[in-house]
Amino acid sequence: MKSNRPYVSKGHELAITAHKYSCKNDSLYYAYVQSPLCDWLVTFLPWKLAPNVITISGECCVVASCLMLGAYGWDLEGEGVPGWLCVTIGILYWLNTTLDNMDGK
Repeated sequence: MKSNRPYVSKGHELAITAHKYSCKNDSLYYAYVQSPLCDWLVTFLPWKLAPNVITISGECCVVASCLMLGAYGWDLEGEGVPGWLCVTIGILYWLNTTLDNMDGK
């Protein structure tokens, strides 16, 4: 049986349609390191490369991190996580954020 009741009230619907996205980034790292680096790295990519390919490449870094941690056994207690694993996951995370930033350029 169908309901005629809307999910969103008329007043809220008007507020949703009137919403304008705005973003301000005050990060010094982003302004002086990450964004200029990504601007420079994008110049090496072919023009016909789809942005989704860059995004999926970044997501592969996240998947690789999870697989590495899973292969280690998810044992984060006891002896602790080896240093090489922490460094590798940190690098893969940084690579993911860099590729994600590049796809918007």
